[in-house]
Amino acid sequence: MIETSNIFAQCTSCSREFVMLEEYLKTLGKKVKFVVKTDEAVSGFTDLKELYPEIKGIMKKYERMYDKLKKKK
Repeated sequence: MIETSNIFAQCTSCSREFVMLEEYLKTLGKKVKFVVKTDEAVSGFTDLKELYPEIKGIMKKYERMYDKLKKKK
């Protein structure tokens, strides 16, 4: 069993990748189960910023980096 956590609930494409990985491991004779724990209060980006205010500073940092890279091109 592999247990992990994520702020967002799993999207369908991520879920599909876990299923595909489980199926691949079965062909190798391995048995695995993925458990992804999520914060059910976060249903979108707005909720994320409200519940985790520290992310705003991180976003600003990466926005500045992105702007610098964009100017270089």
